[in-house]
Amino acid sequence: LYTTHSRDQQMTSSNILITLGRVGCTLSDTPGAASSALALLQQKLCKPPSSFDTLIVDQMVQMAVKAEETSWFQVVDEFTRMSMEAVTAGYGYGPAHGLDYKSCSRAIMSGLEYIARHTSDQNKLQELLLRVLELFINLALEGKKAGDQTSGPTKASSSAFNLGLLLPVLSATVHQMQVIAQPKLRLLKLFRDFWLYCVVMGFAVEGSKLWPAEWLSAVRDVAAKSPSLLSAGSEQYLGRDLMYGSALRNDNVTAAELTDLRSNLLDLLSGSADLIAVVNKLTAAQCTYLMSAYRLESLRVSADTKSFKYVFLYLEDKGIQKDKAGMGQCMHAVADKIFQQFVSLLEQKPRTRQTELELESHAHFLVFQFNNLHKRIQRAADQYLSTLVGKFPHLLWSGSVLTLMLDVLHAMSQSLEDKAKKRQAHEISVPGTALKLVFPEDDSARERLVLDFAARCGEVIQEAVKWAPNQSRSLLQEYIARLELNIGGLQHHTGICLATECAVKYAGLNHLAQAQKASVLEKLPECLKQDTSQFISKLMLRTRCLGEGVSWCTPNCWDCMHLMT
Repeated sequence: LYTTHSRDQQMTSSNILITLGRVGCTLSDTPGAASSALALLQQKLCKPPSSFDTLIVDQMVQMAVKAEETSWFQVVDEFTRMSMEAVTAGYGYGPAHGLDYKSCSRAIMSGLEYIARHTSDQNKLQELLLRVLELFINLALEGKKAGDQTSGPTKASSSAFNLGLLLPVLSATVHQMQVIAQPKLRLLKLFRDFWLYCVVMGFAVEGSKLWPAEWLSAVRDVAAKSPSLLSAGSEQYLGRDLMYGSALRNDNVTAAELTDLRSNLLDLLSGSADLIAVVNKLTAAQCTYLMSAYRLESLRVSADTKSFKYVFLYLEDKGIQKDKAGMGQCMHAVADKIFQQFVSLLEQKPRTRQTELELESHAHFLVFQFNNLHKRIQRAADQYLSTLVGKFPHLLWSGSVLTLMLDVLHAMSQSLEDKAKKRQAHEISVPGTALKLVFPEDDSARERLVLDFAARCGEVIQEAVKWAPNQSRSLLQEYIARLELNIGGLQHHTGICLATECAVKYAGLNHLAQAQKASVLEKLPECLKQDTSQFISKLMLRTRCLGEGVSWCTPNCWDCMHLMT
């Protein structure tokens, strides 16, 4: 290696660098081998800048993935430090040697993305996510600082470009992670600032031609795993949190910029005159927060329609509910807008069994939310369920939805009668579902909740019988027969009571009454014109067949146990 001619010196240097990388990977079990090889590569990287820098970065990446654990942290630290110094030096301040790192900036970003894709340890991924988010926020802050000193589109474009290069890295990092449901305070604030800058820079706008399509795809991937941007801290005061904890300070925004933010928010929400009056009083931090929540949840729903339920986390957030500036009203407008997009996406899906199951799961969720403790959320859930049924009317006569409604009603009535749980708020579990209801502590509030839900169930059954009479009555018969067989008729069941009441009330006209005029029918008693006997006869036949079928099976038969439950 050391006796070659000068014309072969480049090949020699490349071979030496590759050999160092292979030694670090292969001898990772040997104490000190990997760290020594990595130290030699770091000494050569960009000192001075050369055509070998990209190769050195590649070898360091391979060592981070394949060598000992300390190499992973050393390489990630080195890459994030170099990226930060390269950008600050480009803005005209920071270490002078940062300019030497510009030549391998793309290679470093590609290396971080490669490390993310080939890291399976969740703790490492969590650490990488934190460091890349911190790098993203710091670069954005430095870009804002540089923009204030030297204004112009070139500076703004350069700042956005530096941030955009990190988006594929974040996408690769969250790809192997689960949805971040309960983030720590530090991570939540980083994500909130991340989405703020995505809104300001225009990274999260669907159909935008300003930035590469790959960046929007990466932002959508991040949205699928991002935590909801809820109020932070134990006290949950959103206004104070946005005033002091946001990366965008209100005093750094000009009057013209604030007007543009309010106008853009109103364009997104297209609300009523009351909403316009509220938005025109919001601060810059509040406007960008609402736009961030909208962009995040809109992209999350576009990536997976099953994630619509995350919107209700904002409606239930105590910090938003307690806000005195009208953030609760604005957030409901955001939820309405996302629901419109959600329904549009559902309409575009092919009518497969999987789609039907998803529609039923959304209907289940909205049925539960109809019994939310907050009236505003109840009204929203009722509105959304009505719209969903209007677009997909077969949900009215879905056996799954009907069964859930009646089972929920029975669970609520049992809790209403439970003396041990009087005067205390508690959760209600409904068999066969993972969802839970929170029952209020006040007796009158409990009774009102049960009465409202019972009335709504009756209205749904009435509409179902109106549009699909035979199928709806058959489902009621099946529900009554199955539960009667299961409980042996020895217990009171509110769901059966309501099903029987509705079946009798909406039994329809018998074949003799159908031939009569309306003026004649008005004079006849119900027993002469209703077809209740036909319903009861079919119910008895169904119950008998079901009972005989179960009696033929062996004890503990799985099919019978499944049928009865």
